[in-house]
Amino acid sequence: MIGQVAQRYADALYNLAAREGALDAVASDVSELAKAIGGEKASHFLLNPRVDRDKREAALLGTLSGAHALTTKFARLCFSKGREAVLLELGEAFRLRQMAEDGVVEGVVESARPLDHGEIASLATNLSARLGKTVQLDNRIDASLIGGVRVTVGSSMLDLTVQGRLDDLRERLMRVPLTAGR
Repeated sequence: MIGQVAQRYADALYNLAAREGALDAVASDVSELAKAIGGEKASHFLLNPRVDRDKREAALLGTLSGAHALTTKFARLCFSKGREAVLLELGEAFRLRQMAEDGVVEGVVESARPLDHGEIASLATNLSARLGKTVQLDNRIDASLIGGVRVTVGSSMLDLTVQGRLDDLRERLMRVPLTAGR
């Protein structure tokens, strides 16, 4: 889950990079930065209040040598505003913004058994047509499912599991008015 502050900062960086024609370079820098500070030790150092802020900033800027000027200025801005934590979420927030601009959404398809590439592609194609966006699905195994699939994309869920269908049938039967015997 990405925080609102991190998403706003990522959106601002994305918009500025797009306006300056440096989107590919900044996206590459952000990806490399996310890898560099993604480990527990690096993230702990970045946020450690016992280490002088200038020392932490210098260490981070060292990892950004050769990066686009916008990326470097952005990192300096985060430090000057006391928002170093934003840098930890920047990679994912920037990636999600890029996907949104490209009309791509991610989803999860849960199944009792692993689905093959063709089954996942078929589901993704059908959902893409339904949602008007390109859907990328990740298959997760849920051994508690009897059969069928449950697909979650954003805040929407499509339950095509056997249990889901039985629950739906039970609910519809409960809504049918009972009549006196004939």
